[in-house]
Amino acid sequence: MLTPSYVIRNYSPDDFERFMEFLNDAYMDMYFPDRWESAPQFFQQKQGFPGYSPEKHLFLADWKGKIVGYADISPEPQIGRVILNGLVSVYHRREGVANKMMKSTLARAAKLGFKIAHVCVSEKNAAARGLLSGAGFSAVRHLHELEIGLKDMPEEDFDWGTLEISSLLPGEEALLTQAQNRCFTGTWGFCPNTVEEVVYYFSLTGSTPKDVLVAKEEERIVGYCWTNLIVGWGKRNVQKKGRVHMLGVDPDYRRKGIGKNLLKAGLYYLKRREADAVELTADKGNADAYALYRSLGFQMKSVNLWYEKRLK
Repeated sequence: MLTPSYVIRNYSPDDFERFMEFLNDAYMDMYFPDRWESAPQFFQQKQGFPGYSPEKHLFLADWKGKIVGYADISPEPQIGRVILNGLVSVYHRREGVANKMMKSTLARAAKLGFKIAHVCVSEKNAAARGLLSGAGFSAVRHLHELEIGLKDMPEEDFDWGTLEISSLLPGEEALLTQAQNRCFTGTWGFCPNTVEEVVYYFSLTGSTPKDVLVAKEEERIVGYCWTNLIVGWGKRNVQKKGRVHMLGVDPDYRRKGIGKNLLKAGLYYLKRREADAVELTADKGNADAYALYRSLGFQMKSVNLWYEKRLK
């Protein structure tokens, strides 16, 4: 049962320093032994995302003036969905805090008019899965985290295909937005992008248009591979890890080898940037894409489950 000393409330700008302290402590202990990225930096970047308001979408668990947990709503009004995320300090679990925050975020999402809530958790996180099941969520999708090492990957005899593959140019954000929406509209969980959102992604630290490799026919982007390089501090030295955020091919151009060429181009691009390995997320329900990743040597790293709850 939640004790009276815990208060669940909305975030306010005055909470910023204490919230950063909580994120630093919690994520350092739990998720970032090699510090691939900074949780506080992620929050600072998210504050500027179009349509997101911490005061409206972020709840905090306050214990005697100390922040010990949070629950967050990422709104996607175009498809009537919110994505929930959250964390409770290991020292304050089993006190009903997570359950109380879940109820607060779901109530807020319903009040804002959203129809569906999604949450992504690790298959191994039994506590989170139990919490979600108890709150009426059901597991609806399996996503696999795959990884490939780049150390021994050759580049010499690669056939780049007939279409030109090059980096996205500054000012082509609208072309990329149109391509993304053509590639993914109708697929599970995809929320159509806006040019404003794409421009914002490129404003984040370490993100530039040149990290997006595109295949063009005249002035039309018919496929793209969006990459990112993350510099982390390992136990002994600086490490570099690559990630493929999105790989898409226009429906009119599929089954021509474009996706495979783009993915290879992305891997070689990251290798030239000295990435040691590359990760990506694969929906096992997408058999063609999953087979492509495995054919190039990607190996299973972990499994995440997407849970769903209807709000109306």
